[in-house]
Amino acid sequence: MSPRLHQVGTPIIRTGVGWLLRVVFRLEVHGLENLPQGDQPVLVVANHQSNLDATLLYPFLPGNPVFAINTLAAERWYARLAVWLTGVRCFRLDARRPLGLRGFLQYLKETPQATPVIFPEGRISLTGTLMKIYEGPAIVADKLNLPILPIYLEGPQFSYFTELLFPVRRQLFPPLRLTILPPRHLTVDPELKGRERRRALGYELETLMQSLEVESAPVEQTLPAALNQTIRAFGNSWPILTEAHTNQTLNYRKFKQGVRVLANRIQDDTLPQAYVGVLLPTVSVTPVLLMALLTQQRVPVMLNPTAGVASTLQSLETASVSVLYTGRQFVEEANLTELVKAIENETAVTIHYLEDLRQDLRWGEKLSGWWHSFHPLPEPGQGQEPAVVLFTSGTTGAPKGVVLSHRNILANFHQVMAVSDLYPGDRFFNALPAFHSFGLIGGILLPLLGGIPTYLYPTPLRVRVVPEMMYYAAASVFISTNTFLERYARFTHTYNGFNLRYIFAGGEKLKEETRQKWLNDFGVPVLEGYGISETSPVLALNTLLHQRPGTVGKLVPGIQYHLEPFEGVEDGGVLHVKGPNVMLGYLLQDKPGVIQPPSSAQGEGWFDTGDVVTVDTDGYVTIVDRAKRFAKVGGEMVPLGVVESLAQEVWPQAAHAAFTTQDPHKGEQVILVTETENPSKKTLQEHMQQAGYPSLWVPETVETLEEIPRLGSGKVDYKEIQRLFEEKRAS
Repeated sequence: MSPRLHQVGTPIIRTGVGWLLRVVFRLEVHGLENLPQGDQPVLVVANHQSNLDATLLYPFLPGNPVFAINTLAAERWYARLAVWLTGVRCFRLDARRPLGLRGFLQYLKETPQATPVIFPEGRISLTGTLMKIYEGPAIVADKLNLPILPIYLEGPQFSYFTELLFPVRRQLFPPLRLTILPPRHLTVDPELKGRERRRALGYELETLMQSLEVESAPVEQTLPAALNQTIRAFGNSWPILTEAHTNQTLNYRKFKQGVRVLANRIQDDTLPQAYVGVLLPTVSVTPVLLMALLTQQRVPVMLNPTAGVASTLQSLETASVSVLYTGRQFVEEANLTELVKAIENETAVTIHYLEDLRQDLRWGEKLSGWWHSFHPLPEPGQGQEPAVVLFTSGTTGAPKGVVLSHRNILANFHQVMAVSDLYPGDRFFNALPAFHSFGLIGGILLPLLGGIPTYLYPTPLRVRVVPEMMYYAAASVFISTNTFLERYARFTHTYNGFNLRYIFAGGEKLKEETRQKWLNDFGVPVLEGYGISETSPVLALNTLLHQRPGTVGKLVPGIQYHLEPFEGVEDGGVLHVKGPNVMLGYLLQDKPGVIQPPSSAQGEGWFDTGDVVTVDTDGYVTIVDRAKRFAKVGGEMVPLGVVESLAQEVWPQAAHAAFTTQDPHKGEQVILVTETENPSKKTLQEHMQQAGYPSLWVPETVETLEEIPRLGSGKVDYKEIQRLFEEKRAS
């Protein structure tokens, strides 16, 4: 295969190869209308999943395609065979030679009728997900002023031509999907030159490649339909869920069996389209129940058992819940007896215990579940229908029911997978509660849909046990919040994270001390992200490729944003977002069961996050604070989160919380409570002055609180803190 091979496959050969691929591999081709018409030149880029990729692309490319192919790959026998059979043109490109790209550019100038095709990863993916992106293709497009035609391949990684690092069920003829997206130009500042221009071009190409998965994803389907696709790829025997405390594992077949058995009972107990309460910990039966509800077109409502009796009763009323599923063992171990009694006595909700359902199973139901476990799950409904209801934490106000659709969750799944290097060779560990968006979607549904084996532990509160369970699971990815990471670090042996690649932290601000502790003592990077329940939940994420401590990373693909000016913050504003992961709307108590769409001054489809942020020139997002968590002292806006951060710098070993009370002279005053014994307001004041902050930002009062109250998710419970402070002041 010479560098300048001038054979051109005939139309008959290309048509024949295309027909063969459609029949044998059940190849689906989407977006043929996006191919350029006539002689319009383009540069084709695609993700690289296997040694089969060039053959898959060849029949559908415009013009006379010429593939830039790695020199080492070109020597393989099947590459030579493919070239001989199809007549495809190739150019050997040695990534180890800096002048290799220059030779390719010269070749294209001499052969203007050629359509260049480049795989920007430079190699076949070892993970099945996007790997490092080289800037070479962007430079080619820039030098030749070519629009880029992006193509996304799905399925070749499950063929015998893959190079995956982990064992996966190889298939002779796996189902394949090829999506052609509209051509687009790279938009780089024309004033940039040299290294800065190459860097900007590379970043834009990387952003484009990451967006391919999101733009081509079939998000209009339901979660059961998406799960069926995953199971077809990995096989029924693929282990997917393990309870860390019992070491009992479910593979996909056993998972489907549980879904089928529960679905039959749900069909008898509930009505179609009904909102159904779920009160369960982070154990394997929770996702089984969720999927069973979805296959019957019921909407699971995730209830927070730590919210208190009044809040839970309010949530049941807001979502018009008439049936609730829970477990007797969970109610007993979590001390929820009083809550359950209140539900039974003060509402018309019918409570079903999963242990009772298991004991009442007839042999016919068990046999039916076993038989159907070898078949796909039912796929009723559409992607735009409600899939789950999560209640906001209510740290600064009354909890609201967030209604997420199947499309919302699937879109966010693809957004996260596009930028992270999570892959089925990982071992996920999740102890976060299932009623929290991070714990449910990020810690259960994401790995379930991605084929990533996951270890579940029912509570994050056992700070000595969780690190040991993580060790026995040989976890490679761990998700948690700063509060729990801080506590785990005190009781974690340095070898417990021997297999950890990194930790994803979310739900609250990550302290620098916590990040440094895990990095220095355990050698594990902690990557902070940002999200809210209303966005399913991830909006921004630090990754191994792009991370900047102190920020929450870059916005995930598919998110548009606008910063609404906010008093007191010159270089930032209130974040408004728009994207496929933005919720259907809220359930509010004044209109139970009615979904109220999100609102924003930016118009339809936009959502006001209520968070004040800054975005730097490289796209990294920094959270200043909640818009509601600003005090107006003497006419000046004071971010309470910054006050807490400054207190953290003075007393790094303790937790702190700032809130406001009314002041007859200044409008409001800042109160700081801290777990530090005998805190000195003067010490804090001197530190703030040295850091250049105004004297108005200094808290009016600094008091000790033995333990900062927290919600079940680990977030600070500001309402409870204010109540305790007012009680103390009144006494």
